[in-house]
Amino acid sequence: DLGGALMQSIFGALLAADPALAAQLGCATTAPYTVAGAVQPFERGLMIYRAAQAPGATGTIEAISTDGRFSRYADSWVSGVDPDSGGLTPPPGLVEPIRGFGKVWRSDSSLPARLGWALTGEEGVSVTVQPFERGVAFFVPSQYQIYVLADDNAGAMAGSWRQVSGSF
Repeated sequence: DLGGALMQSIFGALLAADPALAAQLGCATTAPYTVAGAVQPFERGLMIYRAAQAPGATGTIEAISTDGRFSRYADSWVSGVDPDSGGLTPPPGLVEPIRGFGKVWRSDSSLPARLGWALTGEEGVSVTVQPFERGVAFFVPSQYQIYVLADDNAGAMAGSWRQVSGSF
């Protein structure tokens, strides 16, 4: 796990290198923090779950698609209440998303068309989160990727995203 000061430095360097992105995101609203999460790759994108920072609060699922757009959802899946699966049969070699990812994927009729089917099952990961006034950046160490999501409007549930990889 990378420390908050190091991640703050990495996020700061990323924004210093791209003033337009920095202006789009606005100021950081808290120091970076690390939470449990999950990722699942899809034919045309990725879903990322990040647990809430506060105990008892709801986690967040972002669906990011290769068209450069993302949509954000509260994770409302409840074990023992909601079904694990929709019982769908994916094409050979692909996977039906399950649990929280599956509930979101089945609940928003645009997601199956935007993302397609999952390529593999979900993977549990740690996610370092940096909230901004108009978006969020998060680092997924197992993928060595930073995902930067810029909201269309303050507090929006959709917007544009970009991925940054490489040596930090």
